[in-house]
Amino acid sequence: MNLGKDFSFVILLLIAAVYSGCTSSINTSYDYDRDAAFEHYETFKVYSPTSEEMENMGVVMPQRLALLESSIASEMKSRAYVESNTPDLAITYFVSSQTKEKTSSTYVGVGGGSYGGYGGMSYGFGTSIPNTSYYQEGTLDVHIVDTQKSLLVWRGTAIGTFKEGRTDVEKLIESAVKQIFYKYRFKAGEGLKRKK
Repeated sequence: MNLGKDFSFVILLLIAAVYSGCTSSINTSYDYDRDAAFEHYETFKVYSPTSEEMENMGVVMPQRLALLESSIASEMKSRAYVESNTPDLAITYFVSSQTKEKTSSTYVGVGGGSYGGYGGMSYGFGTSIPNTSYYQEGTLDVHIVDTQKSLLVWRGTAIGTFKEGRTDVEKLIESAVKQIFYKYRFKAGEGLKRKK
């Protein structure tokens, strides 16, 4: 399979379960710098991948990247951040996909016996039948960097599985980004509100 031909394969895995209502096949995680001054961040910019990064991601459909970037920008704007060419926060992302293998086995056995007279006899045999299936697993990483200090201050990741043939790629992209940013608990000019 050539994932470079259709960027949808990469994005599909990210939220196939979320879009279908089953959130168990997508896992999101995040981490942030507890010492970062989130209360001072008010502006952002989403940076497009370089040509080399696009090649590594297998991307040949720039319109899908544009949708991914606008979804990220929408999430930041919904938190009162302002887009700027001289941002406090630089946002980058990376998408990857790989084919995974799942192997299981089924045991089939047959047995029989008889009873009669002064003794009995039994017999049996069995065999294990291996089952192998393949699926796609994809990852979307979003990094948010303090531009003044050149330090990573927040990172969100979505990992999920998907099947080929999905046609609702735009909704999948938006849902994957929403799932990642659900973990971003900051607003422009505000630090994390901690319980006392």
